[in-house]
Amino acid sequence: MPVPPAVELLSRPGCHLCDGIRPVLTGAVAELGLTLRERDISQHPVLQAAFGLRIPVVRSGGRVLAEGRIDAVTLRRALQRLVDDDPVASR
Repeated sequence: MPVPPAVELLSRPGCHLCDGIRPVLTGAVAELGLTLRERDISQHPVLQAAFGLRIPVVRSGGRVLAEGRIDAVTLRRALQRLVDDDPVASR
C-alpha cells in the first residue's frame, strides 16, 4: 500500500522557533493525513552544517517547504501543495 509523503522537521534543543512551530506543524500534518518525523540536527553533523542557521526547517522528499521564521499560514499552504501534488496523499 502506498505511503503518504513524510514531512520532516529539522530542529535542535533550545530552538525557540522550533518550539513555536512544532504544535502548528503537528496539527496540520495530522489534519492532512501526512506523517511527521523530527530530527535533531545537533546529532547529525551533515545536517548541522547544511541547516544550522536555518532551523526550523520543514522539508519533504529532500525539498525544503519552509524555514526560519515560519508562520502558520505559509506552512499550511506549503503542506496543502504537497498533498495536492501527491496522488497518494490526496485520496
